[in-house]
Amino acid sequence: MDELALVRYRTASQGSDMEAILALQRKNMPTRLPPEEALAEGFLFVEHERPVLEALNHPFPHILAWAEDLLAGYALVMLRETSDLIPVLQPMFAQMDSIELPEAALKDTRYFVMGQICIAREFRKKGIFEGLYTHLCTQMRPHFDFIVTEIALQNQRSIRAHTRFGFQMLRKYQADGINWAIVGYDLRSEAPTEPG
Repeated sequence: MDELALVRYRTASQGSDMEAILALQRKNMPTRLPPEEALAEGFLFVEHERPVLEALNHPFPHILAWAEDLLAGYALVMLRETSDLIPVLQPMFAQMDSIELPEAALKDTRYFVMGQICIAREFRKKGIFEGLYTHLCTQMRPHFDFIVTEIALQNQRSIRAHTRFGFQMLRKYQADGINWAIVGYDLRSEAPTEPG
């Protein structure tokens, strides 16, 4: 049977969902990956504490992809109002507040931050990334105009995946010796279709 047919997307609840996210997150931190694998496969930047992860899960829950009892991937929602929960992201929010879009300043639009997306190694290149974003768009489109996220420029796998989905480059900048890209997706554009 097609592996994608077994994948089910749903919103995260507290409890075991939070533990599953944290376990997958830990596996994909650059400190736990060989450098060549991190560059080839992508990596995460922020490791969350469970109370922070739970706080970010309201009022708009994270999106999960489950393949039976395995967490295939997740996309975390982060509202601007929760920016003080993760101090290391303050430079990102300062940059976002100064971005000018053709129609308005980004800070004057209805946007939210996709706080982190991660696909389990065995489920990569199977459409899970697109599936997570498709479900995230469906959940958030009635409430927001833009999804914005930040990607380390050395994480070329993530840059390519976001570009393929339709994200546009909004800004490049450097902070603490890391080169970053801020990219955005216009939720007012045509809705993506379910992969596969």
